[in-house]
Amino acid sequence: MSESKNYCYIGPTAAKLGLVKSTLVLGTEPPPQLLSLFETKPMIRCLFVPTSKIATARQNMVREGTIEWMAAQEIVKLNQSLRPSTKKDR
Repeated sequence: MSESKNYCYIGPTAAKLGLVKSTLVLGTEPPPQLLSLFETKPMIRCLFVPTSKIATARQNMVREGTIEWMAAQEIVKLNQSLRPSTKKDR
């Protein structure tokens, strides 16, 4: 995220990671609480898209093999790893 634009997070909601689908991010900088996540999982940045490119990015997110799809899968995996296990999971 570098130009002076507004961005939208198009990935799946992962509340424990501070990610909520369709969240609008104003300006050029990612929210500070996401900086460490971007450092460990840089691919996730592609789920923050300029508002002018939301439609194309959402199409890509459901198309297997695209960078957006892979990033969304990474979010799902991370979110699942943060959930407490239940008897059913064991």
